[in-house]
Formats: sequence, structure tokens, C-alpha cells
Amino acid sequence: METILKLNLHIFTSLKLLKGGMYLLINSLGLIILGFIFWWTVTKFYNTTVIGVSTGIIPLIIIIGIFSKLGLDFSFLRFISNLSVTQGKKLITFSIIIGILSSLIVSSFFYVLFLSQILNQLYKTQLILILGLFIISATSMTIGLIEDGILIGGQYEQSIPLKNLLISTLRIPLLPLLQRFGIVGVVAAWGVPSLISTLFGIVLIIKYLKNGKVKKDERPLSHREFIEYSLGNYVLSILQNAPGLLLPPLVLLIMGVNASAAFYFSWMIASSLQVFPFMFSSVMVPMAVDHTKRYQTIMNCIRLVFVFLIPTSIGLFIFAPSILGILLHQYPASSISILRILIISSYGVALNTIFCYIKRVEKVLKPALLLMALLNVITFGLGGYYLIHHRLTGLVYVWMITNTIISMFVILNIYQRHQRQKQ
Repeated sequence: METILKLNLHIFTSLKLLKGGMYLLINSLGLIILGFIFWWTVTKFYNTTVIGVSTGIIPLIIIIGIFSKLGLDFSFLRFISNLSVTQGKKLITFSIIIGILSSLIVSSFFYVLFLSQILNQLYKTQLILILGLFIISATSMTIGLIEDGILIGGQYEQSIPLKNLLISTLRIPLLPLLQRFGIVGVVAAWGVPSLISTLFGIVLIIKYLKNGKVKKDERPLSHREFIEYSLGNYVLSILQNAPGLLLPPLVLLIMGVNASAAFYFSWMIASSLQVFPFMFSSVMVPMAVDHTKRYQTIMNCIRLVFVFLIPTSIGLFIFAPSILGILLHQYPASSISILRILIISSYGVALNTIFCYIKRVEKVLKPALLLMALLNVITFGLGGYYLIHHRLTGLVYVWMITNTIISMFVILNIYQRHQRQKQ
């Protein structure tokens, strides 16, 4: 009987993880495709100046959203399913207010630092309108990311593609309609659907709360505990994303345009493999809150990640030259080796990502913070040495070996968990 129950739990959690992960995969792939179509449409309907300024503004809006959410999405991912309806409403309202204030501050800072001078030179008469649309877009992006955490944490993953993809599709027809407004048209075409998507997300959350699927926690969650957990996740998220955000511009600064383009595309291709640990780990968090099901849920998550990761990475490894050839007409001979090393690294990176999510479930972030800090120190320290000496292969070897060694610690941690489970 016990064996049958364990088998039923294994099948149930696997199917639930797979179903939730597929919704997030559809969302991720859809956003990538819509993003490509958006930029293709911009190049067809707008002049070179508008295209150039747009490629500075739109990515900045996305970065502001990531920096302004303050880890609040992870807090809802972890806590929302265990909150009473009343407390859920209070924390959601509190988080939206914090997200808006944070986004206003960060977007103003980034605007002054990166955009004010060039926009003042090129679009002085439209400056206030551009600034307004920029802030609305960045704020909508921030709140939208927090909403995603709430909906995934509440196991409403099926609503994520509806919220993000259907409404984001509006951006494409808006571009030709707003062509005569130039840069204002591009920012409006991006920002207005973002605002509509955010408002639609609030409607979905209200529906979620009315359905009463949140439940009473064993004890009330204080605002202070919520914020402390959020800020810990904020730091962890920055440490996880720092190599991807900083290495490409460092390569550009030190080695020039040609090496930078090849490295950026290699990093981007290899990083696409991390959609699997991200989507399954995100779905895992609310399911693993119940400690009686935690171990089984974690193991099923790891299995599903590698079921998708292994064949995809093998395909990318084999067709690496063809993929780089599609993206770049010419690239350094070492680029194929760099891409393949980064693809091999994806196994260690995946395990380390899952470990960070496990620690988020357990509300014990210190081990994950220490490991990610160590990864960054070695990558930018020893890897930086190779980069300064124009040896990109050495840099990616450092990345692969460091992630692999850290993942060995993760495997040991999971094995010890398995031994405790058997006892």
C-alpha cells in the first residue's frame, strides 16, 4: 500500500510539474517570438535614428523591471498559497505600492544616467511625453513581474500565457499605426499593451482571491519577514544574473566588437537552455511548500529538467557551427569551442539554479547566497585574468569548471536529503 501511495504521489507531482512547466515554456517561447517580430516590424516602419534610440529604451525598460521588483515575485512564489485571503490582499496591495515606488525611483535614475542627454538632443519637444511613457512602461513591467510570481505561486500558471502573450500581440499592429509619431510611437506601442497586461493581471489576481484558493497559514506572515525574504531573494537574483549581465559588455570593452558579438550570441544560445530549470523550479516552489511532499517534488523537478535539457543541449552541441553561421556571417574560429563549453556548462548551471530554488522553498537563503557569491568571485577574478589576456576560451573554462564543482556540492546536498528521507 505504501509503495502504491508513493507511486501515485510521484505520478501526480510529475504531471503537475510538467503541466505548469509547459505553460511557462509556452509563455517564454511566445515572448521570444513576439519580441523578434516586434523588432523586425520596427526596422520595417521606422528610420535608423528611431531604431537606434529604441534599442536603448526598450531593453532599459526590461532591466528596470528586473531591478525594481525587489524579489517580491519570489516571496509570493513561496508564500501566497499559505496565506489567508485577507493577508493575501494586504500583502499584494503593499507589494504593488512598493513596486510602483521602486520603479519610479529606478526608472528616474536610469533615465537621467542613460537617456536624458541623447533624448534632449534629438527629441527636445517630445521629452515629457517620452519620459511619461517610459515610466509607465517600466512600472507596468515591474508590477507585471510581481503578478507572475503571485499567479505561479497560486498555481495559476495557465493564466500566464493569456496575460502576457495575447495582450503583448497588440504591440505588433500598433507599430505601423503609430509610425508618424516616431520614437513616441515605438515606446507607446511597447508600453500601452504592458499597461493593459498589468491591469488584466490585477483582474486575474482578484479572481484568484475570490476563489478562496489561498489558505490559512500556521501563523500570520509579517510585513517585515516578507520584505526581508524578498530582499534576500533580490540579492540572490542579482548574483545569479551578474555574469550574464556583465560578461558580454566586459568582453566588448576589452576585446572589441567582433569578439563581443560572437561571445554574446554564444552566451545567449547556451543561456536559452536555462529556461528548463527556471520553469520547472518556479512551478516546484509552491508545490514543495508542503514538507511531506517536498523531497518527491524536488526529485521530480530535477528529473524533468534533465529530460528536456539533455536532448536539447546535445542538439545545440552538434549543430553549433550551423547556429552560429545563421546569426553571424563571420566569427572567430574559437567561437564554436566557446559555445560548446558553455553548452556543457549548462548542466552545472541547471543544478545550481535548482539548488537556489530549493533554498527559497526552505527559506534558508544563506547557503545559496554564499555559493553564488563564490561563483561570481571566481568567474570575475580568475576568469577576468583570462579575459584581460584576450583568452575567451580560458574564461568559459573557468565558468564551466566552477559551476561543475559547485554542482557537486548540490548533488551531495541532495544525496544527504535522500538518506534522511530513507530514515
